[in-house]
Amino acid sequence: MEDEDFELAYELLWEIKQGKMAGRMVSEKEWQLMQLLAADLLPGRKFDEDNFPEFIHLIAKEDTKWNHALQEALCTYYDKVEAGETEVGIAHLKMFIAACPSRWYRSFAESELTEN
Repeated sequence: MEDEDFELAYELLWEIKQGKMAGRMVSEKEWQLMQLLAADLLPGRKFDEDNFPEFIHLIAKEDTKWNHALQEALCTYYDKVEAGETEVGIAHLKMFIAACPSRWYRSFAESELTEN
């Protein structure tokens, strides 16, 4: 999996959430990108074109969940670092990394840890 594919997949999900793809067929490449998202956000779950609406709903829900969890973990980390409690902040990011199934969202937390 290339980082570029992840970027394309998450851009596609954003377009779907914005309703920009309503009423049209999904291309083979778009289907592959959605499968990539499913593997990232819902590991172990299999979907096919017959349950596409359920598939999109679950992916969108998980994306929102982990996006919010990442933002919360980062805010806590920054607050703790600013308060002089860097180790506590690091622990919050590490808890997020341990809990999050998404390589995409984990990568943001991991990059924060390697930068500081």
